[in-house]
Amino acid sequence: ALAELILNDETIELSTGSATSSGLLFDMANVFETFVHVALREALNLSDREFPRNAANRLFLDSGQNIKLEPDLSWWQGSRCVFVGDVKYKKNDDGSGKNPDLYQLLAYTTATQLDEGFLIYAATESEPFEHSIPFADKQLHVRTLHLDADPSNILAEINELAGVISTSRPNSQLLSAVS
Repeated sequence: ALAELILNDETIELSTGSATSSGLLFDMANVFETFVHVALREALNLSDREFPRNAANRLFLDSGQNIKLEPDLSWWQGSRCVFVGDVKYKKNDDGSGKNPDLYQLLAYTTATQLDEGFLIYAATESEPFEHSIPFADKQLHVRTLHLDADPSNILAEINELAGVISTSRPNSQLLSAVS
């Protein structure tokens, strides 16, 4: 019965009084963000410490540490972030990303002092898109995961994205010299 409601795009209405109902509600944005985070962490062969969820109190936009930032994706080598990204479970019509999401990613790349960041959307079809921000010297990459594919193809897209992320991050030897 629940599957029928979902497939028919129907809901259970709540009103005063009591009624018994079976139901299950998923926060699909959270499910998608968690899936992408775990799948990328595993594809990159990183620990929870190196690839934490939401950068747990590590990232601030301002010097007074009043503006806390919580990117969905971040890769850390010691105290330095070497990759930052965000995940969005929302429609991205033309594949270029939505302005508020791009502003958010720009804040993440600014706070991490990284030249580039990744914005990952759930989608059925869209090509990769790049935004060059000349005055900030930043490159914002917009990618989509094609969720209409079978699971093995979705994981293949994750592995491909992990390869792009690995090659885009700053040189590890340079980071060791700086740390």
